[in-house]
Amino acid sequence: MELTKKHIVFTLGVSIPLDESLQFNKQLESKILYEQLLYESFLDSIKQYAQDKFNTVVNTIKDWKDAAVVIGKVLSDGNLLDNFLGPLERRVTRLIKPLTTFLQKIGLNKFVDIIINFIQKIKSLTGWKKFMTLVTIGTIITYIIEKLKGTPNDIKNFIVQYFSGDFINDVIEKLTDWKSYLGWLQPIVEGVEVIYNFLKPLLQEFSKALQSGDKWALKLIREKKMKYKLVKKVNEVEAEIPSSIVTISKDLADQSSNFKQINTKDKMVQLFDVMVAKIKENNPEFAEGSAFKQALIAIYNKYK
Repeated sequence: MELTKKHIVFTLGVSIPLDESLQFNKQLESKILYEQLLYESFLDSIKQYAQDKFNTVVNTIKDWKDAAVVIGKVLSDGNLLDNFLGPLERRVTRLIKPLTTFLQKIGLNKFVDIIINFIQKIKSLTGWKKFMTLVTIGTIITYIIEKLKGTPNDIKNFIVQYFSGDFINDVIEKLTDWKSYLGWLQPIVEGVEVIYNFLKPLLQEFSKALQSGDKWALKLIREKKMKYKLVKKVNEVEAEIPSSIVTISKDLADQSSNFKQINTKDKMVQLFDVMVAKIKENNPEFAEGSAFKQALIAIYNKYK
């Protein structure tokens, strides 16, 4: 995937100051590289999970492979991701009313503000992590409204368990690979039906919008015009993406076929040594940090 300024800002979610005199400092270089590694690793894990299904068109989510296909295709295309985020955010916002009604009926309306607060924080995110966090909170809210049974105390315990603390970081920490994310979400919502119920209106409308000039499509066009102004500003930043980031990112992509052919532990260690040496040479401070270690784990999971 081409590492452009637009990709860095709107897919990876890394802020680039809109200042023509900007120079990419080492901290920003490290952030971009780290986010790119995690993004590539997560996307590749989706493709591996979906396997042959990834090349098919999915209109109905019948299993978790179908869910992986839909999510993977959106994350694979920066323009598609941009198109999905606005409607997805509105879809989550529209769940607040039925959620409020449901919780008020059982005397738990005080928890509405807690969940709304998380939604507002998610809206301030950008890129693929915002998409995944919106999908997650929308699916869990849909589960609460449609499926969650038990006494008010049971429901209270469920909400406290999953919406107390730092819910957003809890989700983001699971975005190292699809199976880790799925292993966390699936037991919460008890199957794939709920995620389909949440995404179904969006999938249907999005499909129609691609085929006709309906209102939903026109709304997307207006959103794209607004986004274009910001994209134009991002692209006008004069500072070039550092060659170290471009080189390392390209090297990792080129190594893909080599990793697939590795059949001994020694060969894998050898290739990792080459990559670690490149990164240490270009950014020694980053190489000593915990983010670099997490990125290496993500790459290992991607190609193991």
